Amino acid sequence: MTKTFKRTCDTCHQSHSRGLTLIDEKGRVHQGCTVTMCACEPESASLLRFGFWPLSPKSPVIAVSTQLLDWLHYLTLEAQVSVQNFVDTLMSKEGLFFSQNLTELRRLMRGESVSEYRVFKTTISQFPDQLESSIQCPACPKECSSFQAGDIIRSKNKTAKLTYTGVFAAACRHEIPVKMFNLCHGERLAYAVHMLNYLLDYCAGKELNLHVLYDISCVLQRHLQKRNNTRVLEAIQFAIPVFHSYGHKEDCQVCLNPRRLKGFGLVDGEQLERLWSYLRLFAKTTKEMTPSHRLDMLAMAVGLYSHKKQLGMDKYLVDKLNRAVLVFQSSGEKVDALLEEFHLDDTQKREMLDLWKKEERQMLAEKKTVRHLLDKHDIKETYVRKLRTYYFLREQMTDLNSLGDVEQEKLSEQVSGLNEDLCAMEVRLKISQRWQPGHIEYQTALLNQEEAKKLEMLHKIRLLAVERDFLVGVRSKYSEGQSVANRVTVALRRVSSALTKKVAVFNSLGFSSTEAL
Repeated sequence: MTKTFKRTCDTCHQSHSRGLTLIDEKGRVHQGCTVTMCACEPESASLLRFGFWPLSPKSPVIAVSTQLLDWLHYLTLEAQVSVQNFVDTLMSKEGLFFSQNLTELRRLMRGESVSEYRVFKTTISQFPDQLESSIQCPACPKECSSFQAGDIIRSKNKTAKLTYTGVFAAACRHEIPVKMFNLCHGERLAYAVHMLNYLLDYCAGKELNLHVLYDISCVLQRHLQKRNNTRVLEAIQFAIPVFHSYGHKEDCQVCLNPRRLKGFGLVDGEQLERLWSYLRLFAKTTKEMTPSHRLDMLAMAVGLYSHKKQLGMDKYLVDKLNRAVLVFQSSGEKVDALLEEFHLDDTQKREMLDLWKKEERQMLAEKKTVRHLLDKHDIKETYVRKLRTYYFLREQMTDLNSLGDVEQEKLSEQVSGLNEDLCAMEVRLKISQRWQPGHIEYQTALLNQEEAKKLEMLHKIRLLAVERDFLVGVRSKYSEGQSVANRVTVALRRVSSALTKKVAVFNSLGFSSTEAL
């Protein structure tokens, strides 16, 4: 079947006709269609007026219906449908299972021109005012949120042959991306530092308080401190996303929890997790793409994601405000119920809460101090322990006659191995002469070991005592026989037993009677 398309122009009376192959909105191929085009505009522009997208910019021979390409574009972004699945579905719907044009249609739909149509469609639908516009969060200060999607979408880096392992991104609190770049390795701290430097450069000279939530902010802070990166440490306040914090140690859960830090509000820090849940659906289709096509596809997907967030920003902010009001009221009621038995006024309640926070931080500081002491004495402790074993084995070697040949050889190997380890540790500890059992350094090290062991044991006992006190309070809230009460009782017995054993071990360490528990 042939079709005729004629373009009439009021300003120009020159026209010419060409025969082209057209693919309609149902995927059917029509060969030998006559298209009459005006000489005052490019042939591609005339075809676009008729609702067809040319598969080559100059002297096109084949053109595809824009309605068909629209279906491919939106199904790819919303349902992550690949070109092959799209063509197979189209052929099944039209009953063209054994069509000779099936393979050719797949090839054409994967072509560069179809990718350019996606860019064209994204540009006119999401950035109608400016082709180089940026995606901005309407709820953030304009100088603080800008995701440059225009240049990324029209990527012309067709020669890149890099293998990308993922994407690193930053988003504002309203879930709109701020910056994204490719990863060529696994997730490294260098990528996070690069992102922080970008944010600081972008916000330079602007009165903004930067609050950053990162999955491993604790590790990132230590990394920055180790390298004395005061620029980042002084300008940015760090926190760990709410749901990620439960996988960290207790000091991270207290000191880096956004619920316990000023300025973070009720932000959960999981904005990027929601973005990844959408973008990871594209992994099946993008893993077979060229780097430039992959970049275009991900940029279009992020653009659509951000566009939807912009359109729903009013409802989003109202919901957040309503939730903040409810959380404020419910938390106040819970605090009042918790402190009701103390009969305190508002000022005394605040003082009590501040006291609890102070005690909590003191407890964490004590634990950190114990850890620091243990780390500090770890090398020297190992040296002293090996040295004690070395001297013990040396004494056994004085009575070799009572040992067999195999035992003598084994003992000599142990002494020789210990001697090599001790020599290496003496170089590291800068010990010029090996400590003898009667030397003051050796005796001091033994006392330090005992002190560190004592502190560690006391810390464990205190943790068990705090846990037991907490379980006793929980147990008193439930009646005997309830399933919750039974489970708490079992846990209470387990902790009490462990506490009794720890106290017994502590009292058996040979301390004075005043130090015993």
